[in-house]
Amino acid sequence: MPTPTNIFYQAAGMLGTAVKVKARKQPLLVISAEHDRTVTPYLAKAIFNIQKKSPARTDFHQFADRSHFLAGEKGWEEVAHYALDWANEVTAAPSIH
Repeated sequence: MPTPTNIFYQAAGMLGTAVKVKARKQPLLVISAEHDRTVTPYLAKAIFNIQKKSPARTDFHQFADRSHFLAGEKGWEEVAHYALDWANEVTAAPSIH
């Protein structure tokens, strides 16, 4: 069901001007879906651009031809495998401090 996205755009605007990214040690993977109308790819990329200022590893991946329901729609296994492979790669990588 489509929902108003104005609140998400307002939140993204506030994030860009009012929130400072705190240094964090945990890596972050921002996942986006091409046809997501709730958290649009534009908004997901904006969030990624803010979070990548952190000293921790921050990555972005967009899944083509998917909706907001990434974990429940056909092909969810690809999303799960990607996230798991990413997590395994990040935890296997030597820490740089």
